Amino acid sequence: ITQYLGKNLNLEYVLICKVLNDGKTAETLSYCVSGKLVSNKKYDLYNTPCENVYGKKMCVFPSNIQKLFPEDIALVKMNAEGYVGQPLWDSNGNPIGLIACISKKEIKNSELIIPILNIIATKVSSELIRKQSKDLLESSETKYRLLFENMTSGFALHEIICDENGKPIDYRYIAANPVYERLTGISTSTIVGKRVKELLPNLEQYWIDTYGTVALTGKPLTYQNFSKEINKYFDTWVFSPKENQFAVIFNDITDRIKAE
Repeated sequence: ITQYLGKNLNLEYVLICKVLNDGKTAETLSYCVSGKLVSNKKYDLYNTPCENVYGKKMCVFPSNIQKLFPEDIALVKMNAEGYVGQPLWDSNGNPIGLIACISKKEIKNSELIIPILNIIATKVSSELIRKQSKDLLESSETKYRLLFENMTSGFALHEIICDENGKPIDYRYIAANPVYERLTGISTSTIVGKRVKELLPNLEQYWIDTYGTVALTGKPLTYQNFSKEINKYFDTWVFSPKENQFAVIFNDITDRIKAE
């Protein structure tokens, strides 16, 4: 979009920017100079024409932009003469960024630039919202993964399996963290997608019934119990993050129980 605007509207500089949470700093997402994309950068909105655009309205300064904003050193470096800025909004009417078009010559075709920016702004806003949502999701996933892999307790997520009468008879592994493998001796690289009875054929029905109750009712529980299959005592918290699923967080308390 920045290259298109620069080429077709004879603009030396075109910037699509998001504004950071402080409301004072803009960061370019696409920065086109004389038809070529250059490295993105951050800049302070204070005393710039962009400050008059962000969260406000479209601004058109056909000429003398340096005299109008004498403290904006970037305009001097650009040898800027004209400026057109278009604010960007999310679907709730909150400001999220702006498009800035800067020319080294007087802008004489603003009547052409304005409707084009109005049309493009909708597309750019949608893409910016999508990108922000994606960034938030990736950030959340990264945090979750770090917690998942570095927590000191064993953790596993499962899907309950019921017979035709709705009685829990087995459960399938969805995910498990490295501590799960250390505490149970079951390899996390091989269990995902498998049923517990494939791995522990002699597992007590008690565990399946207990986990099934949580997965089907959504009521969490905590308990201590002994697994004959693994020959260990566990302190366990079970909860249901989603219907027909249950997550288990547990710690090995075998040494403590034996000591008692």
